[in-house]
Amino acid sequence: MLESAFRYTTDIKLLELSRMDHPLLKELAMRAPGTYHHSIVIGTLAEAGAESINANPLLARVAAYYHDIGKLKMPAYFIENAGDENKHDRLTPSMSSLVITSHVKEGAELAEKHRLGPGIIDIIRQHHGTSLISFFYQKAVSGKDPDGKEVDEKSFRYPGPKPQTKEAGLVMLADAIEAASKTLPDPTPDRVQWLSQKIVNRIFTDGQLDECELTLKDLHSITKSFNRVFAGIYHQRIDYPEPAQLLTEVLSFPMDDASMLGDVVISIEKAALQAARFGVTLEEETGRLVAHGLLHLLGYDHVRGGRQAAKMKRAEEELMGLFRREGLF
Repeated sequence: MLESAFRYTTDIKLLELSRMDHPLLKELAMRAPGTYHHSIVIGTLAEAGAESINANPLLARVAAYYHDIGKLKMPAYFIENAGDENKHDRLTPSMSSLVITSHVKEGAELAEKHRLGPGIIDIIRQHHGTSLISFFYQKAVSGKDPDGKEVDEKSFRYPGPKPQTKEAGLVMLADAIEAASKTLPDPTPDRVQWLSQKIVNRIFTDGQLDECELTLKDLHSITKSFNRVFAGIYHQRIDYPEPAQLLTEVLSFPMDDASMLGDVVISIEKAALQAARFGVTLEEETGRLVAHGLLHLLGYDHVRGGRQAAKMKRAEEELMGLFRREGLF
């Protein structure tokens, strides 16, 4: 009642929604695994950004988890879930734009149905603002749209509204930067930092942040916090094709005892060297190696590459997000 009357989502409600066993998040993980993984990373980014500017970290993180639930209706039309087939090859650019923008409306309706609260519903509606779907717009402008009509830029923009709060602005920034970072062939810290600044500037100059309270100082702090998170996600601590090198960092010894998984042995000396090299704390680097060793004990295997390596990498990032939320480093 109070949430509906005052359009305020309580921390207790947010903590309940942050549980990974929520029906919507479980469905997202099953039907749109790429979107689910993307949303978990966005949650980590948005939370770090909110902490850097004294916004609400809990609201930012939980809203990020649910910001793309509208993709559940047609998950295969979004690149992170597409697989080998691009369903947009059969659509005109204008139709593709309609499909892409519809996930905002679908998400808000799902959020209302599941009573996620006004704070999260607002961020779902606002996380794309009125931004341009540039790929399909440029495709239409270049004459590849067989409709042959004069291209109206407005028809390739999200309906809005623009972000009205710091938390909504944070989710918008984190969403755009994380998605773009996947296009980098070699996402080194310097390249990710350059990309982050480029996208923040583009969103700012497009006027998408005009109606929220983010200042230039805030944007600088947010970008720095995002870069720290990306440093933990993308830098290569372990050279997976070379198992011999892996042994110098972390070893996993499974046990026959049903009451114990096994032992994880970490070289603190090597962890300290890698922490210094990649600009993270020793605690964070050690946490990464603990997560890596634990996943081996649970049966994950990256050595053969391919899907198994990608699956293990995703699980490792989710464990690191959990460690951060629990304040372990």
